[in-house]
Amino acid sequence: MKAFKLFILLFSLMIVSSVGFGGEEPIGKIDFILGKATVQLEGEKSVSKLKKNMLLYGGETIQTDKKAMVKVKLADNSLVQINENSVIIINKISTGENKYSFGVIKGGMNSTVTAKNDKKGYRVYTPTAVAGVRGTDFMVSVADNGKSNITVSEGAVEVKSDEETSMVKRGEEADVSTTEDGIKKGAAKKDKEKKYEEFQEQNSNISENDAEESMKRANEKMAEMQKKNAKRLAELKKKKKLSKAEQEELEDLYLQSINQGRGWYNLSANIFKKYKKNPLVKKNFYETQKSLSSIEDQVADMDSFIDAMSKEIDDFIEDVSSDMDDLEKNFNK
Repeated sequence: MKAFKLFILLFSLMIVSSVGFGGEEPIGKIDFILGKATVQLEGEKSVSKLKKNMLLYGGETIQTDKKAMVKVKLADNSLVQINENSVIIINKISTGENKYSFGVIKGGMNSTVTAKNDKKGYRVYTPTAVAGVRGTDFMVSVADNGKSNITVSEGAVEVKSDEETSMVKRGEEADVSTTEDGIKKGAAKKDKEKKYEEFQEQNSNISENDAEESMKRANEKMAEMQKKNAKRLAELKKKKKLSKAEQEELEDLYLQSINQGRGWYNLSANIFKKYKKNPLVKKNFYETQKSLSSIEDQVADMDSFIDAMSKEIDDFIEDVSSDMDDLEKNFNK
């Protein structure tokens, strides 16, 4: 009997794992806070003071002030350090365990990733790049002018821009600009804290010419994102059932839309505040606002689609559990 119950349990867990189902378990908690930091929960407009030991479920946006720092311990024991003057999104993932995703809107974060994560299990989005972890220790930063930097201390990180993909290895760094195409690699400084400060300082100002180019690119990128989302979402909705790869693709579209859309808009808003008398900046900012509104509608649509898929999985598991109960009752007769 014990052996049979063990079989039931293992079989049920195997099914749950294969369909990517997971309960509302926390993905991490706030482990340490230095200075002033706030949190905005998913779907809420107000912010509140961040507190130590707060459980994180995904969807939170954490913001740190000057000279502040926050450490997050994830469920798989990976560690995240959110640096000063940062805005970081902790994304909600629905397609499997030991998968984590973050959006660096401004500032930066250091990650020390455990071996439990698979090759697609840990991603960091910036306005201009996506960093996929192949290693264990790296930093992702976004400066005021929108430039992204990925610095790798251990292992390797796959960095993707719209134009190319490059593997950044131990002791290397990569920059991805808002005004130039491609990924620029070079040797990294060993002191990550100093590197972070220098990178932010060197890219804190943006000229009016660069502002015009960045606003134009932000407008183009958000329009491209909107068009790409609309086309692919329509294709996926025609299918009765999505494969695991298609589910992951849908989630990646969803996360890219949230993180990169918000990142590009944040850059646009900051440029507009500084150069709002410039007619080209003003025109592109208004166009960016329109694109953001459309992308937000698409995100809501994708969210509903993902929820519908999750309900199908829940119903399937409930049916399997019921069948298992009936099987055990018949076995006991």
